Amino acid sequence: MIRAVCITNTISRLAGGLFESVRRFTQQLSSDNVQIEVISFYDKYSEKDLIEWLPLKVNLLKTLQPKSFAYSPDLSNVLGESSYDIIHCHGIWMYYSLANLKNYKTRKTPYLISPHGMLDPWAVQNSRAKKLLAEVFYERKHLNYATSIHSLCDAESKSIRAFGLKN
Repeated sequence: MIRAVCITNTISRLAGGLFESVRRFTQQLSSDNVQIEVISFYDKYSEKDLIEWLPLKVNLLKTLQPKSFAYSPDLSNVLGESSYDIIHCHGIWMYYSLANLKNYKTRKTPYLISPHGMLDPWAVQNSRAKKLLAEVFYERKHLNYATSIHSLCDAESKSIRAFGLKN
C-alpha cells in the first residue's frame, strides 16, 4: 500500500479549473493499492464542496492572515505525524512549500510539485517582490529538492526550464 498526500491551497470552487483537475486527478489515482489523503485550507466554500472529493479523506486546516500565504500552524504537525510515501504539492509560493521543505529535510519524504503555471514568466513577475523573498528564503530550495516537477503542457515545461529547473 502506497500512502500519498496531496497538498492544495483550496478544495473549493474558488480554485476555478484546479477544482476539477486536481480533484479528478487525485480521485483517479486513489485505488486499493494507493491511499491518498488531501490537505487543504478552509475557505468560504470548502465545507460545501467537500462532498465532491469523496471517497478521499480531506484534512481541512485553518490558516492565519494573510490568507493568500496559507499559513497554517497545524500543517507541520500533520506532515510530521504521518508516514506518507510521497507528497504532491499543487502550487508554489505559499507556506505549504516551506512546511514541505522542512518536512523533507527531517524525514526525506520524496515529493513532486505541480506548479500549475506559477512559473510562467508573467506569473513570476506578478507580485515580484514577494516572490523574490519567497524564492530566496525557501521556494528555490523547495523546487530544487523536488523529485519531479509535473508540467501540464509543453509551454509550462519550457517555463520550468527557463526558471532554471532540471528535475
